[in-house]
Amino acid sequence: MDAQSAWVQIRDGVLDGAPLAVSYFILAWSLGHYGVAVLGFDPGYVSLQSVLMFSAQAQLAALKTLSAGGNVMLAVLLALFINARFMLMAASLAPHFRGHPLPVLAVLSHVVGNGPFATAVRRFSVTGGQPLFFGTAGFVGYAGYCLGACAGAFLGTGLPESIERAASFALPAFLITMIVSGIRAGGRSMALLAVATAAATLATARIAGADAALMAGPMIAATWIIWRSHGRT
Repeated sequence: MDAQSAWVQIRDGVLDGAPLAVSYFILAWSLGHYGVAVLGFDPGYVSLQSVLMFSAQAQLAALKTLSAGGNVMLAVLLALFINARFMLMAASLAPHFRGHPLPVLAVLSHVVGNGPFATAVRRFSVTGGQPLFFGTAGFVGYAGYCLGACAGAFLGTGLPESIERAASFALPAFLITMIVSGIRAGGRSMALLAVATAAATLATARIAGADAALMAGPMIAATWIIWRSHGRT
């Protein structure tokens, strides 16, 4: 890779990762504040957990489990179960990263998540796999998540309810739009995917809340990509 190509990937990664960082900052701020003010954890503990666990849904489940008296093993298993969706995302992205060293893949795996997956699907459908872009976008979003959790935990104040509510529904919509707009498919397949994703996400949001809806859309898209890659469409 020449220097110009590397610079373009880094620049585009920052640009695509910035909206994710803002969204994650708001989401994680609420999580950090909730973990300290409501569940009673130490701000440092919540912040460190956010650094190690780049997943608001899994982190919240683990915090609630530990707060209710559950043991650490139960919290870990619950987090692993919730984060199993990332295996689908990683599997759908794997063909774009063939031939890269294992240490590089290990570093990139830490930022496999809803937002980075959405940016990758959107870009890779045009450019092919670009690990430097994916890593840059992913770690920019990850930085927003960690900073938001630390701010919410240590400052001890929550965000206005209107901002939290808007972010909880705007983020799933934003990610799904990025995913669907980046997938190459025929008109009928694209329409079917869009309808199925929207219906499943809205139904999940109504029944189980926005956090569950945030998981539904990317899971559908990742499953569909893997299915297509095996020639079943």
